[in-house]
Amino acid sequence: MKHTFRSVFTLFMASLLFLVSCKKPVEPQQPGGDPGPMPGLSHKYRITADALPGLPNQPIANIFAKFDVKNAQDELVVNNKLVAISYNGKFVTEEMELPAGSYRISKLMIVSGTGNVLYAVPVTNSAKAAGVSKPLAYPMVLPAATSLDIASEFLKVEASDKAVDFGYAADEFGTGSTPVEEALSIKIKTSIKVGDVLYDSIPSSLVYRTFSATNELLSVKFISLAAGTNIVQLDKTAAQHDFIVQKWGRDYTKRIAKTDIRTDAVYVFGEEKEAKKLRSEITSRWDGNQYKAESKNSYLYNGKGQLLKIEYMLKKASDGSPFIAKSEMFEYANDKVEKINAYGENNVFTGATLFGYNAAGKVNRITEDILNGTKTDVAVTYHGANADGISEISLRYSYSHTSIIMNYYQRWNTAGNRFSENSQTSNGNNEGGEYSYDHNINPYAHMNWPNLFLSNTSKNNLVAQQRSYYGSYPTNVAYSFEYKYDNEGYPIELVRRYKSYLTGQHLFTTKTVYNY
Repeated sequence: MKHTFRSVFTLFMASLLFLVSCKKPVEPQQPGGDPGPMPGLSHKYRITADALPGLPNQPIANIFAKFDVKNAQDELVVNNKLVAISYNGKFVTEEMELPAGSYRISKLMIVSGTGNVLYAVPVTNSAKAAGVSKPLAYPMVLPAATSLDIASEFLKVEASDKAVDFGYAADEFGTGSTPVEEALSIKIKTSIKVGDVLYDSIPSSLVYRTFSATNELLSVKFISLAAGTNIVQLDKTAAQHDFIVQKWGRDYTKRIAKTDIRTDAVYVFGEEKEAKKLRSEITSRWDGNQYKAESKNSYLYNGKGQLLKIEYMLKKASDGSPFIAKSEMFEYANDKVEKINAYGENNVFTGATLFGYNAAGKVNRITEDILNGTKTDVAVTYHGANADGISEISLRYSYSHTSIIMNYYQRWNTAGNRFSENSQTSNGNNEGGEYSYDHNINPYAHMNWPNLFLSNTSKNNLVAQQRSYYGSYPTNVAYSFEYKYDNEGYPIELVRRYKSYLTGQHLFTTKTVYNY
């Protein structure tokens, strides 16, 4: 997957394409409907809140947004809709859709799993309206250029509060409110170590069951757990509490007696297991009628499970027959990749990449020496995490064929993903990128496969990117990523759509199938 480049920018841009490819799997070439370009406008919206009064900014399970939507004719088109709330830095619902039109959210509350009203947004001119800067109604016009985030500001509903004080019908709050932090609750977190990589910021599902002192089943609830630590409300009357956390095809179970519940502890559900080895990937391109295979990468391992060889296969232009266009052989020292030797067609040696490590076992220097060509030296520096847990890696590139220097900066979040990067050369060219990821397993992160740009180590898989270029730019960029996964969280298929960077016009679609 690594190529020989003779200029700073072709090298850098090709690495970006390589970065994007490190995603998920796809299945064999099959005929089907034209995957085509994605639509330009979105009919989707979601409700968000930066904070909820009295609650810490962290995931909390079993709370829901309850709301009404009216159209331009003041007709009720969404009535008492319940949508689960998760947390990703702010409190958010899932995305929802409406037909094209002008709308307004006329009622918006947050309720518990039992229906008790916990928070509400007051209506303009109501007694509580002065308590927020943005009372209802919240307007929205669809479609929009991107999915709409309806930023909301909630007030806590106290036991003495009445619905009419918020501008709602008198019976809207039911029998009263139940402040979420006053209920019996515990903290739950899902944490699974796959190979050497810890996945402790992943969503999961919880089956919560309660039993009486005589072991009689009292209730069963199904709760969506957000990534990270969740607060789960418990039934105070139950003698026994069963928790079954479900993730990646496995169940993790704990039974806790009421007398043993610790509200100050975090209950962790998960295990340690071996990572699956990626064996091959086949990439095909849509030709208007079907996907046709263009390339195949095969991964071979030694007896210790370490990556030993990669074979890159293409098709001959003359007759379409497959051939090994390039291969790489890995050499190890102290179980770390020390050298990668590259070979071209007919197994002709073309160069090597060498890696050095610091005391913490992280790559701190890279040298790529292309036979009869360019030598690239890279100095790598690691910067500790800031107060928000964001860490940075800086890489400085120098080249044997030019005096130009390139500085490249990566920023990593607490989930273990490179979410931002930028580079700048000493002659003024620069590039930047912002990236979003899902919560599933990136197989490349488990292969101990360093490269010139340290691009294989994000824990999860890329689902969106925003790229910017100045001075030099690629002819195409990937703008859509669609994955299919197996029941263990590994990608088995990835469909990518590409567009022109300059015009935004859809250019082509590829599908990659991954085999383990």
